Amino acid sequence: MLREWQLNNRVQDKLLILRPEPGATATAKRAEKVGWQVIKTPLATAISIPWSINESLSFDAVMVTSAQAIYHGGSELDKLKDYPLYVVGKATEAAARQAGFQHIVTAEGNGASVLCCLERDKRMRILRLCGEIYKDYDYKNFSLKENTQFFIKILYRMQNIASLPIEACQALVENAIVLLHSSRFAEQFRLLLAKTDINPDRVQIAVISPAVAEQIGKEWRAMAIAEYPDDTSLLKAAASLK
Repeated sequence: MLREWQLNNRVQDKLLILRPEPGATATAKRAEKVGWQVIKTPLATAISIPWSINESLSFDAVMVTSAQAIYHGGSELDKLKDYPLYVVGKATEAAARQAGFQHIVTAEGNGASVLCCLERDKRMRILRLCGEIYKDYDYKNFSLKENTQFFIKILYRMQNIASLPIEACQALVENAIVLLHSSRFAEQFRLLLAKTDINPDRVQIAVISPAVAEQIGKEWRAMAIAEYPDDTSLLKAAASLK
């Protein structure tokens, strides 16, 4: 409860990072290099799910929208490294290269950007690697050919935390700026915050995209949106709130 926490004066340059590992540590290192004090509170932990590829399955490209699919793909990924891999963002690209993929097409933004790349390259049979909860795009909104097929493989699930830890709540009452990297965890943060005595109008947030801003709503003390969907831009957005 709020009354149980020590209420301090404003602590400058403090960030609350909520994304899962290993992204949380990567963001924390970038933030610390430019002078931020960091509190990491991953809202979920990724857990691998056993999976395999049917040798009879025919596809001409692989699609990944989160680096978690690479981290939790295991040895089955070795069977895919000769295929063109379509990913979202530099972090996913870096994880894929480290895993041994060479033929990578990187889209900035979100899964919709990847679909545009697949359409451009005339990919017709796409193996999509994702988590247990994934966005089911309305493919009719894209210029993909009518007979384009997607084959879904689930590689991991996210186990959410049940409540905000006391160190996260303490950071919030000290006016730490919250970093939000995805719509999913933006919504989870909003729900977890509602379980505390901290009002949203006390909280400042920096979000990685307009989509995340739309998900989190307008009830906050202040909000800044990153110009580009990467940590550098997100940290600049957070700095604008100081």
